[in-house]
Amino acid sequence: MELPVNAKKLIATLTAAGYDAYAVGGFVRDSIMGCEAGDIDITTSATPQEVEAVLADNGIKFVETGIKHGTVTAVIERESYEITTFRTDGDYLDNRHPENVQFVRNLKDDLARRDFTVNALAYNDEVGIVDEFGGVEDINNKIIRAVGDPDRRFKEDALRIMRALRFAAVLGFDIEEHTSQAVFDNKDLLKNIATERIYTELVKLLLGDYCEDILLKYRDVFAVVLPELAPCFDFEQHSKWHLYDVYTHIVKSVALTPKKDYMRLAMLFHDIGKPFVKTTDDNGQDHFKGHPIISEQKARVILDRLHASNGIKHKVQTLIANHDYYITPKPSNIKRWLRNLGEDLTLDYIDFKIADLMSHNLDLSMPEIDTLKRIKLQTIEIINSGEPYRISDLAIGGNELKQIGFEGKQIADELDKLISDVSGNPTLNQKEKLLHIAEADYKPIRKRNRLKNYDYSSNGAYFITICTKEKAKFLSSVVGGGVPDAPKINLSYYGTIIDNQIIEMNNVYENIVAEKYVIMPNHIHILLNIVTGSSGTPTPTNSLVSMWVSTFKRFTNKRCNTSIWQRSFHDHIIRDEDDYLLHLQYIDENPKKWLIGEDEYYS
Repeated sequence: MELPVNAKKLIATLTAAGYDAYAVGGFVRDSIMGCEAGDIDITTSATPQEVEAVLADNGIKFVETGIKHGTVTAVIERESYEITTFRTDGDYLDNRHPENVQFVRNLKDDLARRDFTVNALAYNDEVGIVDEFGGVEDINNKIIRAVGDPDRRFKEDALRIMRALRFAAVLGFDIEEHTSQAVFDNKDLLKNIATERIYTELVKLLLGDYCEDILLKYRDVFAVVLPELAPCFDFEQHSKWHLYDVYTHIVKSVALTPKKDYMRLAMLFHDIGKPFVKTTDDNGQDHFKGHPIISEQKARVILDRLHASNGIKHKVQTLIANHDYYITPKPSNIKRWLRNLGEDLTLDYIDFKIADLMSHNLDLSMPEIDTLKRIKLQTIEIINSGEPYRISDLAIGGNELKQIGFEGKQIADELDKLISDVSGNPTLNQKEKLLHIAEADYKPIRKRNRLKNYDYSSNGAYFITICTKEKAKFLSSVVGGGVPDAPKINLSYYGTIIDNQIIEMNNVYENIVAEKYVIMPNHIHILLNIVTGSSGTPTPTNSLVSMWVSTFKRFTNKRCNTSIWQRSFHDHIIRDEDDYLLHLQYIDENPKKWLIGEDEYYS
């Protein structure tokens, strides 16, 4: 076993001073396995004070990093080595840290307190390997076994449960029977462990080559630290696209995902929303519409709880939220993804979708997988070609648009429009051509009057439009023929409530009457007739109209058991009934254009 020069020097220095000193733990284990070894920890019979004295006498710098637990960190040529005194541990009242430690002179006593036999190994060049608990044999047999009583080991430090699973997932070892049973018996102790520690072990585990077996076999343990996974256990997917229940599909997808922490975390959470949105059609096929939204929301909660970095959270949530969308071979579409996600995350997104599809029914998903592989090559070609797809790639910028007359958000909108045009046709990316397009696009935009600011002081009829909060909420189902008005529209559940509520509102405010209204797929038009007050003078209707809308919102939200309205409302400046009918004409002439499926709309 070849120790690094500086580690060998430290061990030799302590040995020359009359103390025992060894490399211990993971370095020894990995060296025996022929793996690339990591950092070296050194253990010694010298007390911390004796270690410091030896280091000082030999001109070696040191830092007191854990004197209470017997650790001094030596620094040689900017390399750090932790040197810890042989010790035994006191009681672990918090299932994580010993209340106290006792320094000892016997190496075996020190090795006996360690977690697993494969880690209870020591080595120096003079003595060779010290193996008091059969660690070498367990390495040869690929076994993770607790040192001594496994139940006691896990009660001492519950994080060892996650470490056992992590070692098995990374090394491909089996967990010995009694140790495995103790993992299950003590799993609830993981609730006492800091989430940051859980997160560190979880990420290492997910990056292991053998994570699939561990995630499946020990799923009840993972449910303790990630309870959001539990609803996915044995949750069947009766669909021609799927062969496995939700959790099994998740796990198999994780194992197929490239070894990047954020990608495997995203895959672990990408379908956890499915149990909450499942529907079954008349043919017995299950559907999970909207599950990426629920999954992304739950992933955000989990990652906040685990104290993941903002960078990790952004990537995980982005991959989950987009994993059911399609990227097509069309260059302009690829460029749109590059513009929205960036180069690295777009390539990750393609790999993510491939891994997800690889754990579907391959008889059906293989054509899409092959297409995605070709799209990835196209994406790399576009990146390397330098073709424009970012706003910064445009031959003009915001200053040129200001000179034309664009202002504020109009500038950003026009730049988005121009880069979309250029993405589909790179030859347009010339200053003169882009200026010509922008000048043609420019139209002085009439500023809309906010409801709260519009002057309703005079009597008369006012048409207002109130929009839904989300496109997922639809007020009407199918628009009828002729000029649409309330009786000619088939109303959804929400629309029926709106229909009844508008009629009732006429009994709430004597100065405002809803004379005519129409309920559209995602908004309503209302003709409000404002009358004078009893004194014969105009009513101060600015606040009154706002109160009418606020009351209407409150009543309808209460009956819908959810908030369906946007917070700010716009008067669409419809001045008279002719203008109103003209606004509705498109719906009258093109009703099918509102329909995507049987019950879905776009606006």
